[in-house]
Amino acid sequence: MRRAALVALALAAAPAAAVADEPAPWLFPRRVPMPTTLAMRVEPTTTPAATAAVAPPTPTTTTTTTTTTPTPPRRRRRAAAPRREPAPPRFTAQLALGMAVDGANLRNLTGAEPPIGITTAGSDFEAGKNFRPARSYAFGEAFLGSRGLAVPGISAYLASRFRLAPATGLTPPLVDGWDRVDPVQVQSAWTEADGVIDTGPLRTLRIRGGRQFLYGPAVAHVDGLAVAWSTRWLKLGAYLGSRVPDWNTASFGNEPRRLVSGGEVALTLREGPRPLTVRLRGLRYDGGDHGDVTVDWVPRADVALTLTSRAADGAVARHRLGVRIRVSDETRLAFEADLRRRADWLWDYERRDDDPSRPRRYLDLGPTLPRTTVRARAGTVLLDNIDALIFAGLAFDGSRLDDTPSYAAAGWAEGGGAFEIRMRRTVAVTLSGLARVYSRKDAIPAVVVVDQENQIQTLTWPTSNVGERNLVEGGAQVRFTGGARKFSASAEIYARRTRYARLYLDDAVAEPLAESIDPLTDTVIHGGGRFVFEAWISPRLRLRTEYELSNRFAAAPEIAGLKALRIIAEGRY
Repeated sequence: MRRAALVALALAAAPAAAVADEPAPWLFPRRVPMPTTLAMRVEPTTTPAATAAVAPPTPTTTTTTTTTTPTPPRRRRRAAAPRREPAPPRFTAQLALGMAVDGANLRNLTGAEPPIGITTAGSDFEAGKNFRPARSYAFGEAFLGSRGLAVPGISAYLASRFRLAPATGLTPPLVDGWDRVDPVQVQSAWTEADGVIDTGPLRTLRIRGGRQFLYGPAVAHVDGLAVAWSTRWLKLGAYLGSRVPDWNTASFGNEPRRLVSGGEVALTLREGPRPLTVRLRGLRYDGGDHGDVTVDWVPRADVALTLTSRAADGAVARHRLGVRIRVSDETRLAFEADLRRRADWLWDYERRDDDPSRPRRYLDLGPTLPRTTVRARAGTVLLDNIDALIFAGLAFDGSRLDDTPSYAAAGWAEGGGAFEIRMRRTVAVTLSGLARVYSRKDAIPAVVVVDQENQIQTLTWPTSNVGERNLVEGGAQVRFTGGARKFSASAEIYARRTRYARLYLDDAVAEPLAESIDPLTDTVIHGGGRFVFEAWISPRLRLRTEYELSNRFAAAPEIAGLKALRIIAEGRY
């Protein structure tokens, strides 16, 4: 919740000029820009007046004035494409090792009113027979990289992660994605040739082979080969490989891995301070074709526009429009519009399925439905030490005509903001909040689960009666920073209040009292806290400790609360 507000503020804070200098990621970019702070301040620049103020006085000695004939301007030649100088050889290594403990207290439900769907008598939850209240495990990440060590222009990179947890067969207190994947994963392992050819049209050729992430209409994780070539105004790229399974590898690890192929063409139509770039990308997987076209344009120095249209199997799937405006050095505006059509995938291009009756491997939310989303953000600096953000958004359901059932189709309206107050350059206090209202309503009249003849009724409702009606959330964080690569600490708390649409009446409530039921009984409050301590033992060694806890979940009344502890040591070379 709080992280979403901080990310939104960071995006609003990014200057429009930076957007123009760093367009959407190329096939395999050298780096991906990632804003990491709320601050929108710019470094003070030395003005001509300030330079004159500190410059030494001009000597007053008398000199002889001579007249020089100005040199006539030379004929401008067309500038050649800049030659990329090879980077100096370098080797980098980074290793992070940690341990974690997850815990959850199990409530004794014996003798209490059992929640719906849980039978306490003789169950595993009655005495915790199949539940492990605490689980400890080790985890880590390793990164290795080299550039130009043996041969100039040859680079290599390796990124892997692992988790070692005891296999007890009991239900863990926290279930995450690691429980369905291999304990040791190699995320990236590739070798690249860049700048091996010094002269000629192939001096910008880049070839990368191995396990890698490739950017196209969707991010593809493949084992294969990627080739890119660029000039001053044209970029070409292509790749071919087999898809790497990233989730549930225990169940789908034995399935044949299908091929992923794609390409990209980017054309710079206008250079200079107001560039205009058009880019086309394509991806093919398992007989399905996906493609998009993007236009990046900077009509003014303080305005950046991005328009992207995506298609799937020849049908329009999605449109996106983004506008970023720099009002001043410390004030930014951002507008986004997103139109998703029925041809778009809901989760991933691999699990794309147009059959609503087929069971899905993620959540049973129904087919992808048309939706239009509009968002606006504004960020500025107040009183030189307060970073402020306000944002608002609207979502419209586009499936009203055919009334296709889906629990994710409800529209909503939201608004909120975030503030970060800095004190003495070492302490910062962040406050954030969000309120959202959905276009859902209570079932009228509410369904009685058991009628007067003790017959169980069928629980069926329209999709407009299933899900949240509104939610309000807020958070606060206090952060201390002792300096770069020294000691820092932060503490935050958060809470969310969600009200769900009422679907049925309690069987124990008499019919005349049905209308007097407190609507807050359908309200769920979720909250928690997070504490982080980070210390640099040396410029290359960092220690980090994280502790998180939450309150009891209404959806899981047998769990009293969740706790998690992480201790990480990271070394760099």
